[in-house]
Amino acid sequence: MKDKRWSSLFWLLLIPCQLAADVFLVYIGSRIDLMLFSNPEANGHGIPIFSAIFFLIAAFMTLIVLIMALVMAIRGLHRRQK
Repeated sequence: MKDKRWSSLFWLLLIPCQLAADVFLVYIGSRIDLMLFSNPEANGHGIPIFSAIFFLIAAFMTLIVLIMALVMAIRGLHRRQK
């Protein structure tokens, strides 16, 4: 049976997927803040804290995925050369 190995550069596809997830997270955070600000009777805060929290989560996840994708791609290319 053939050993099917994915391309080493396949790991780099995680980067655009993560960027799409970042857009989604920032959108969710801004929607939560918009819901809080649109209702004058809602108990909330005067600053868009959820947008900031979701942005920080997205940035942290992007950093982790970027490092992981680069390490896995370099590791795969190194193995392929051997």
